[in-house]
Order: sequence, then C-alpha cells, then structure tokens
Amino acid sequence: MDFFKVHLQNTPDTVCIVDPPNKSDLTGSAPERLTYGEFGRAVDAVASALVRMGVQKDDVIMVQMPNCWELAMLYLAISKAGAIISPAPVLWREAELGHIAELTRARLFITVEMFNKFNHREMGDRLRAKSSFMTRC
Repeated sequence: MDFFKVHLQNTPDTVCIVDPPNKSDLTGSAPERLTYGEFGRAVDAVASALVRMGVQKDDVIMVQMPNCWELAMLYLAISKAGAIISPAPVLWREAELGHIAELTRARLFITVEMFNKFNHREMGDRLRAKSSFMTRC
C-alpha cells in the first residue's frame, strides 16, 4: 500500500491501472483506464461505504470478480476498512462459495452482475439467503 500512496501523492494524473481489452465481452462493462487519483478516490469511497454498512475490523468479505480494476480496488478498500478479503475464482459456483462462506463466516459477498454470460448476482442472492451472517448490500 505504501508504494501506491507514494504514486498517489506524487503522480495522481498518471495512469495507474488498465482493464483487459475484452472486459466488455466478459462483463458487459467497457474497459477503463484509471489514474492514481481516480483509483485512490474509488478506494476511499468503497472503504468508507463498507464502514458505513457496518463492516468491522477482521470481518471477512468474499469477493468473486474477474481480473479488472475493480478487483484490485477491492483489495485495497477492504484492507483500508479493516476487513479481510477472501477472493474466490470466477469459475466457482454456489456449492464451493457456500462452503467458503460458512467456513470463513463471510459478512459480505461482492461480485459482478454477469460474467461470461453467467448471472453471478443471482447466485450471490441465493448465497446470502442461505447464510445466517451474510449481509445484503
């Protein structure tokens, strides 16, 4: 995080992160290029939102995202909020994710709406409905 902070402070207008060119084929969202300043503001905004939602120190947050700027941002934002990220491969489905959610007592599950024509949001909704400790966000 210190390396990121140095660049954020010294070169906020320099490109920090670039999405894969096929992001729109996989998620329906256009690929983006963010500067350190833009990326830093996203990290701060998401970390603040997590804290407002009640995320506390050492809460586990499961994340299932493709390799895009949002995934990198979540690593930093979750850490900044004091929580622990539990990343999951995008190919995992409800059975695997449910097992990990119960094992880690994950408080939240963050994913994309769709990835490679599979509805991850619906799967996430089913996971939350089965969990006694996962919060809807």
